[in-house]
Amino acid sequence: MRSPKFHHNRSVIETVVTKPILKRRWKSLGRQLRNQLFLDVVEFKDIDAQINEIAENIEQQIRNGSYQPAKPTHYLVEKSRGLCRQMTQSEPRDLLVLETLTNSLKHELVESRPSKRSFFEPDQQRFTRRERRLGIDEYSSIKPWKDFQQAIFAFSKERKFIVVTDVANFYDFISFKHLRNIISSICQVREPLLDLLIFVLNEMAWTPDYMPRSEVGLPQMESNAPRVLANAMLYELDRVAEEKAFGEYVRYMDDIDVGVDSISKAKESIRDIDLTLQSRQLRLNSSKTRILTPAEAFDHFCIRENQFLDFCSDIIERKGITGHDTVKRALGCILINGIPKLGDL
Repeated sequence: MRSPKFHHNRSVIETVVTKPILKRRWKSLGRQLRNQLFLDVVEFKDIDAQINEIAENIEQQIRNGSYQPAKPTHYLVEKSRGLCRQMTQSEPRDLLVLETLTNSLKHELVESRPSKRSFFEPDQQRFTRRERRLGIDEYSSIKPWKDFQQAIFAFSKERKFIVVTDVANFYDFISFKHLRNIISSICQVREPLLDLLIFVLNEMAWTPDYMPRSEVGLPQMESNAPRVLANAMLYELDRVAEEKAFGEYVRYMDDIDVGVDSISKAKESIRDIDLTLQSRQLRLNSSKTRILTPAEAFDHFCIRENQFLDFCSDIIERKGITGHDTVKRALGCILINGIPKLGDL
């Protein structure tokens, strides 16, 4: 049974979840779904053919208050040391609703980030046909990762030590209550839209053995929506890092790096980062927290190897087939002398 205020909530939701908007979001979401571990054998062509009916059905269900996400499938992907990352595979229509709701907040969330050195998604650039054939599209993480490494490489030349750390089990411990508070403090968003967003996230979260919902654990999936929401959880950390000005700071999703001039300053940075995260029931990963010299950081982030790969990619892009011989010779040199320096290429 719906509450008496539902018709007021519905008028707010209808401004975001409409048939035309759902159809537009499907165009980009369909490309993201092709990166899933379990692929649709016909690349969701059935949904492409029926998107009018599906979008109309979703809009109608939300209008009358009967929308209910389907039970998602959860599977494990091995990480390291026997640990696994739990991934979520939801019905495409439910992902479509999640993407549509998140996209309505995305502009404000991105524009409100306190640090320009926090990277979480690809640069919205145009890619060549060749790159699209290779599967490098606007949802690839290659571009922001390179930007992240460029920033680290820049301040590693100026600072004596680099703090390298990340958030322990970041997605798994994100509280929906904290997420809701952060979003509402950043975005001019009406409560019914936040209610629907948190409702969808709760339905996608893993709830084992008939246990009650804990409202913790952002689902990890091949979709931009969780990445956008999770990134907003770390804005407070970015703000603290920028205000305290403890050296150079850069973040890629939950990978955090700080450049400092002393061991004591490095320890202070780690302490302040960890305490800031604890205020949201998150913690640093102690096993991955290290204080590196610039030389150690250079090796840790494989700067030389990535420069060499960029060189090879640039040669092939500029010269096409005629550049293959140059790349083959460069690869042959690796077998004899190892990865060359950029100036030797």
